[in-house]
Amino acid sequence: MIDALPKRLPSVDWIAFGAGLGALVASFVFPPLIMLVGIAVFAPSVLREVGLLKDADEWTRAVMHRAGFHALLVAALFIGLEYISPDFHASVPANGFKPEDVFGGETLRKGVIWTFLISYLIQYWGARTGVFRILLGAAVLNVAPILGFLRTGGELKGLFILVAFGAAAVFVGLAFLARRLPRAGGGVLVALCVAAFAFAVRNMGDPTFAWAQVSLIFQAFLVLGVSGIALLRDSSS
Repeated sequence: MIDALPKRLPSVDWIAFGAGLGALVASFVFPPLIMLVGIAVFAPSVLREVGLLKDADEWTRAVMHRAGFHALLVAALFIGLEYISPDFHASVPANGFKPEDVFGGETLRKGVIWTFLISYLIQYWGARTGVFRILLGAAVLNVAPILGFLRTGGELKGLFILVAFGAAAVFVGLAFLARRLPRAGGGVLVALCVAAFAFAVRNMGDPTFAWAQVSLIFQAFLVLGVSGIALLRDSSS
C-alpha cells in the first residue's frame, strides 16, 4: 500500500537526477554532454537491479519496475510508429521533419527518459508533490536553452530569452497551482494539453512542420496530460 505522505528519494537518486539536469543544461554549450542525461536517470535503477546498490525497499523497487515498464511501452510504440510511418505516404519537403526525426533518435531518447522519470516521481512522491517538482523541472528546462541563445541567437537573441523566461514563469505558476489546488491545477493542465493538441492538429496542414506537430502532441501529453490526469485521479487531493 502506498503511503499517504510523500516519501523521500534516496540520496543516490537526488545526486543522479541533479547530475542529469546539470548535464542537460550544460549540453547547450557542449552538446556531447547530452549522453550523460540518460545514464544519470537510469544508473541508480540499473545498479539496484544488479545488486550493487541496496538502498531501496520492495515498494521502491516496484515503483522502479513499473516506471521501467512504462518507458518500455513508449519505446515499443515509437519503434512501431517509425516502422509503419512510410505507409502514411506523407509528403515531406527536403527541409522538413521526417518520421524518423519524430519516432526515432533524439525524440525516442527523450520519450523513454521522460516517461521513466515522470512515472517514477509521480508514483514515488504522489501526484501533488510529484507534479509540483516535475513542473519546476520543466521550468528549468525552458530556461536552459538560454545558454545556446547567448552563443547563436543573433538578432533574435533577446526575443528567445524573453520567451524562455516567459515559458518558465508559466510552468512555475502551474507548479504552485498544482500544489495548492490540485484539482484545479489538474484541470488547467489537461486543458492546456488539449489546447496543444488542437494547435498541433491545426498546423499539420503544412508538410514542413507536420511531423514536428506529432512530436509536440506527444510531449504535451507526457508533461501536461499525464500530470493533469494524475492530479485529477489522486484521491488525496
